[in-house]
Amino acid sequence: DTGTKDYLSPYTLALPKIVSDFAELDIIFTNHPEQQKNLQTLKKEVNNRIALADEIIATYDTHGQEAAFALVRKGVGKKEMDEIRHLINEMISTERFRLQNRRNITDEALQSTFYISGAGLAACFVIMGFVFYQIARENRLRGQTEDTLKHALSEMQTLSDENRNISHMAEYLQSCQTPDEAYKILEDLMPALFPASSGRISTFNNSRNLIESTLTWGGNADRNAGEFMPQECWALRRGQPHIYRRGGTEPICTHISESSASSLCLPMQAHGETIGLLHMASDDETAPLHAERPQRLAKRISEQASLAISNLKLQNKLLVQSTHDPLTRLFNRRYLETTLEREISRAKRSGQPLCVMVLDIDHFKKFNDTRGHDAGDALLVHFAKLLQAKTRKEDIVCRYGGEEFVVVLPGASPDIGLMLAEKLCAATREMDVMFNGVSLGMITVSIGIASYPQHGESQEDLISRADAALYMAKHGGRNQALLAA
Repeated sequence: DTGTKDYLSPYTLALPKIVSDFAELDIIFTNHPEQQKNLQTLKKEVNNRIALADEIIATYDTHGQEAAFALVRKGVGKKEMDEIRHLINEMISTERFRLQNRRNITDEALQSTFYISGAGLAACFVIMGFVFYQIARENRLRGQTEDTLKHALSEMQTLSDENRNISHMAEYLQSCQTPDEAYKILEDLMPALFPASSGRISTFNNSRNLIESTLTWGGNADRNAGEFMPQECWALRRGQPHIYRRGGTEPICTHISESSASSLCLPMQAHGETIGLLHMASDDETAPLHAERPQRLAKRISEQASLAISNLKLQNKLLVQSTHDPLTRLFNRRYLETTLEREISRAKRSGQPLCVMVLDIDHFKKFNDTRGHDAGDALLVHFAKLLQAKTRKEDIVCRYGGEEFVVVLPGASPDIGLMLAEKLCAATREMDVMFNGVSLGMITVSIGIASYPQHGESQEDLISRADAALYMAKHGGRNQALLAA
């Protein structure tokens, strides 16, 4: 479920065109009962096909994509399209047959004229002129009929292709787990959908004062600015699509090149918020971006991409909030409990050791009471950065609660764990934390270390043994690291 039905607007706008085409055919076939009958049958089949499309869209909205795909796979739509094509071909054949009959009549009339003499010569020329007029008229009507039918079929085929491509893209976007995956899908699909164009998708930075490029496609994509301010784009200023064409009256956005024959900027909006910009440029005069089809297709792609990217960013934000401590940006206790269990299982399978360190900043409560909570928060943030800087990339650093931290060291033996803990004690003593321009003085930390499988084979045992070692370090004078007994 996309959460919006705006993507149906192009489909809805195409329906009146089909109605107008049928109205033209009604006029053309006014005096032809057989063709009128065929036309009514064709109308019925086209209406059935439109009704089926509406049913598939409604099923997609109500029951989801699998139910909609199930209707498509039944093949009813293909059968109806085959019937429509058959009727069109039959009507064209009928017109050709009628024309051939008239030509036969003409041939007979011409043959008869050779037997007319004298005064009948003038009448012969009149008859011939009338016959040729009828032939020209029938040819013209037949050509108009064929062109109208072909145009209607082409419009329906184009709309069907667009719906299939958009559905294909939406299916992949909805399966993405990160914005980067969605960008990669779009980067691969856009050149196929717009082969004569280049472009890029850009999104707001965290401060929302700059638009930054996230993906590009096409050979001329480097012409477009990779980073620019929102006010440089007329589409972002006005909150609606902006079209530029060489020689036109529309102003050009300052973030794009004037050398392009035409360009299109589309604000990417989702959930009432503008998240970025879809920009395309084309040097091909035969495929201008201000034409109806590229605008319609670009708008539908922008809607799908905006919704997918916005949802993925929201999911990532919620994931970070659920697994990270908001003050220190370290992993939180909930993440530790899930991850430590996984690391222990991995250590069991590989036969590798694993260390768990429990760290506690010495005299932190007293420090908080004398210096204030803001200074205490500054100390926690500084200490968290120290832990991240002094540990390995594969180590898991967590804030366990208050002034207590836990570090998981995959593949580390007890000796390596103790060595790292002693280095952390030394680095903490050398740490100079400034708050409001004043040094907070020397800070020390006590650390307890437990190792798998020596001190336990479950996360409860390892944390408990490391916590007991921390207790011994505290009572042994603090400012030290001890390995569990």
